[in-house]
Amino acid sequence: MFEERPVARDPWAWGLLVAAALLLLPNLESSGLLWQDEAETAVLAQRTLAFGYPKADDGINRLNPALPMGPGESWTYHPWLQFYVTAVSLRLFGATTAAARFPFALIGVVCIVLAYRVTLALLHDPGIARLTGLFTLLSVPLLLHFRQCRYYALGVLGLLWVLWAFQQTREGRRNGWWWLAAGLIVLFHAHHGAWVPTIAALGWWVWRHRIAGGHWRTAWAAAGVTAVATLPWFCLLNPFDPSQHQAAFSLREAGRHAQFYVRQINRFIVPLQLFLLMWLLRGLRPQPTRGVAPPGDRPGGPLPGSAPGHEGNPQATGLIITLVAAHLAFLVLVPEQRHFRYLIQLMPLLFMGQSILLWAWLGRRPAALTVVSALLITTDVLHYSAPYVIAETIPPLKTRLVETHAPVRPRSLLWEYGYELTHRYRGPLDGIIGTLRREARPGDTVKTPYDDHAVIFYTGLRVEDVNRFAEPTFPAWIIPRRDWVAGDFWTSPYFQAMQRTYTRLNTDVPDLPWENRPDPGYHKFRTVEEAPCVVLYHRSSSEVAP
Repeated sequence: MFEERPVARDPWAWGLLVAAALLLLPNLESSGLLWQDEAETAVLAQRTLAFGYPKADDGINRLNPALPMGPGESWTYHPWLQFYVTAVSLRLFGATTAAARFPFALIGVVCIVLAYRVTLALLHDPGIARLTGLFTLLSVPLLLHFRQCRYYALGVLGLLWVLWAFQQTREGRRNGWWWLAAGLIVLFHAHHGAWVPTIAALGWWVWRHRIAGGHWRTAWAAAGVTAVATLPWFCLLNPFDPSQHQAAFSLREAGRHAQFYVRQINRFIVPLQLFLLMWLLRGLRPQPTRGVAPPGDRPGGPLPGSAPGHEGNPQATGLIITLVAAHLAFLVLVPEQRHFRYLIQLMPLLFMGQSILLWAWLGRRPAALTVVSALLITTDVLHYSAPYVIAETIPPLKTRLVETHAPVRPRSLLWEYGYELTHRYRGPLDGIIGTLRREARPGDTVKTPYDDHAVIFYTGLRVEDVNRFAEPTFPAWIIPRRDWVAGDFWTSPYFQAMQRTYTRLNTDVPDLPWENRPDPGYHKFRTVEEAPCVVLYHRSSSEVAP
């Protein structure tokens, strides 16, 4: 008979906790300094400490001048929970890279344990739950995003919290509605782009399925609390402003979004072609496993909504599928941009689905299950590289691949992540921030087409509007980044005037587009050795501007 242990007496939970801490908390500066988006969060956290709320313009620098501001020059492009979380860490540990990233890495540790426990609560199957915990623990794309000073870990926490709390309501527990309200409030203030499809999915589920217990008065009270805690921000956000995340819908762009997310999921999260084949062969229903009691033998009888004679898994699986489908539909149809980071909150749910399918396919074959799981965790052969490697052995396909793709080789992100944890990556900001800290004077103004947020966080200097970099102004510092300036800049009269009156300062760091984004398709686990170096131009106060 299956009996869910309290987390304090669950050795798997403790093992995941220790392993996650070892993978997430050490050497938080190993991937480089805070890149533009992280530095934006850190600067707004500093302003939260100074003003009590994230202020876009502090009188010296305006963050992202192209975006509208709210009342009191407040930042309204993102929810504010991430800024308050970062602010607490900066107050406790100082304005450092590690301090900015620490709370999110710590939340990531919690999320890994929570992914295991939520799966156990949903499916009442230790095997599937343990697989989910392992896949979540050892997913390098997820680990990279957890170690960012950004909302990603909070979004995962909020969605898992909501999923667990909703399961409590399905089991007829009155306090489940209050836990659900708390989870929805956290999710909204962490990641409103995840909150909208979550509400849509849960609303459809409540309408489609009978919720046990009949605690509708409690449910409406919890919904009222959620509305009070979210609607004021919703009005402040003004989601109907076209500058706030979304663009006019078009089928062509939606198609591009869909193709992008299918490719990213297949390459870095779950191998869709493999699991499509598994689903066609075996279906979604897990095999009965030892230790799982029949519904009638469980305390309290069968789970609400479970069909007689089943383990309760089909409905839980349907709930997971509904949430994933709602989120993907939202990402395809609503936002203007498409990024891998928008999938982060879905990754534990996708790993739940992967574990359900694996357990149904190989649950009675532990040796085969171990081999397939190890391949999924340690290499990309089942996700991405194997089809290309096989195709390269077939002459007609090899000819086509050479024309359209660089050669693809098997890759182990886990091995590369281990290298990053033990070696310090050096990116463009090492040269830029290091030089400004040594050479710049208080009151100097910096002009750069990118990384202005990092300059503000690490130096506190005034920075000119990045959107007006091409205008011929002559501040104390100019940092032309080769990927962020127009091609004709290098032959322009403006650049020629700079060369006459500015001192060129060479660095030994690569001039890359980004310091080090966590996107697994771009992330640099090692310092890039072969690339042009960052160059800064300095005009001393004694020199006269052209």
